[in-house]
Amino acid sequence: ASRERQRRDQEIDDERRERQAKDALRGKRRRELEADDERREQQAKNAFRQRHRRQQSSSLYAAALRDEFPSESYHGRMDNVCQRYNALHFKEECTSDRHDEFK
Repeated sequence: ASRERQRRDQEIDDERRERQAKDALRGKRRRELEADDERREQQAKNAFRQRHRRQQSSSLYAAALRDEFPSESYHGRMDNVCQRYNALHFKEECTSDRHDEFK
C-alpha cells in the first residue's frame, strides 16, 4: 500500500487523469455485468456503511460538545499578585507560605 501511495504521489496530472478514467471504465463495466440481486445487495451494503458512518460521526460530534465546556467551580477571587510577573493568581496557587510564589 505504501508503494502504491508513493507511486501515486509521484505521478503527474495527465497520468492521474488517465488512471482515474481507466478505473471509472472498469467500474462501469463491472456494474453493467452485475445481476439485479447483486446490485441490490451492494446498494444495501453501501447504505448500511453510510448510515454507520453518519451515526459514528454524529456520536463523536456529540462527545466533543460534551467535553467542550468544563464544569464550573469557584476558587475565590483572583487577587494575589505575582511580584515577579505582576500576574494575578488564586490563593490556592501559592506554592508555600510565601504569597509571592505560584505554581
